[in-house]
Amino acid sequence: MKKSTKLLTLLSTSALLGLALTTTVHAAEEPATPTAKTGANSTATVGFNENTETPSIVNPKDPSKPVDPNTPANPDDPKNPGTGAPGPLSIDYVSNFDFGTKTISNKDETYKLSDKAGKVEQTPFIQVTDNRGKQTGWNLTAKITDFVATDGSSQALKGAKLTIGSKASTATAAYGNKNTAPTIKTPFEFSDTNQAQSIMSATSGTGAGTWLDLIDPDATTIFIPAGNANATAYNATISWNIANGPQN
Repeated sequence: MKKSTKLLTLLSTSALLGLALTTTVHAAEEPATPTAKTGANSTATVGFNENTETPSIVNPKDPSKPVDPNTPANPDDPKNPGTGAPGPLSIDYVSNFDFGTKTISNKDETYKLSDKAGKVEQTPFIQVTDNRGKQTGWNLTAKITDFVATDGSSQALKGAKLTIGSKASTATAAYGNKNTAPTIKTPFEFSDTNQAQSIMSATSGTGAGTWLDLIDPDATTIFIPAGNANATAYNATISWNIANGPQN
């Protein structure tokens, strides 16, 4: 009886030991739980300030390039170097409009800018730049004085009206600008002297960068009523202004 008890005890101990060994082996075969991160984050940052430099004048024949600083921006307007206005919101260039010398007529007459010598070498233009980095829009206005005689009499040319026609109703982008273009009022008639009127406007979210209003010499005219012109030259001054925000 004692021998049987000892044998049973020995077998039980062996079985438990085998179970323990088996359990240990199984535990060693399970994959380890990862304890470290397998990814990471980094940042890339860039910032900008508004540009207060004076913009270059753009070549209206190739708006992807500036004009040669050693040549006039417009050969038909050689004494016009541009405004030299600094940024960030600026009028960079406005053309003069020379209709030449005409013969006095006894009828109402409308003269085209292109009638001068029968040819305009280069398209007149207006250039504006918005480098504020806010895209709040802007509005370009213009007003004109009376045409006044240059002979010292200061006589006004009554009824004379200047109309500026553009080649498109949207501005031409410079340097490949992909922003939405400002709109142009064309044709634009100076119906009232000394009264500012909107000629080009950018709504909120548009008009950033440099833009050109390319003038059409065939659509830019001056109307002279019959019997009002004397044998002298007449000058009028056009005042241009650009302001923050679109046209009201």
